[in-house]
Amino acid sequence: MSQNLKSHYLRVVVDDEEAFTTALFRFVTEPTPARNHMPVIEELHEFAPEMVPVLEHMVIDGVQDRECIAEYVRAAFGYSTDAQLN
Repeated sequence: MSQNLKSHYLRVVVDDEEAFTTALFRFVTEPTPARNHMPVIEELHEFAPEMVPVLEHMVIDGVQDRECIAEYVRAAFGYSTDAQLN
């Protein structure tokens, strides 16, 4: 399912929510600083940098539940998993 980060001028689209969520979950649960060089984080720094501090706080908080990441992805892009894009 595609989702987009809303803006007045730009739109970031997630083509594969499951793969994106999995990549973010790997970042949050990676115990080493190598997580900061994961491709998903490097892309977020460029396209949605406001997401990175939230994910870093999830690391600090010790989030281990993938559903927490999935809920954040849905909230950040303003759609539920049932939403359809026009």
